[in-house]
Amino acid sequence: MLLLFAIDRLFPAPPAPRYSPIVLAADGSVLHAYLNPTQKWRIKTELAEITPTLQQDIINKED
Repeated sequence: MLLLFAIDRLFPAPPAPRYSPIVLAADGSVLHAYLNPTQKWRIKTELAEITPTLQQDIINKED
C-alpha cells in the first residue's frame, strides 16, 4: 500500500485537459469558440466525428 502511494507521488497522472469554452445555438450548432485558459484551441470531439482521412493524417503526422 505504501509502495502504491509512493509511486503515485513520484509519477502523478497528468491533469485533465482544459477545453475551449464553446457557445452553442439552440439547435446545437457552434456560434463561437474561445481559447482555453492556456491560450490554446482544445475542442472536445468524438472519434466518429473525425473523417477517416483526417484520422490518418493525424497518425502520419505523429509518426
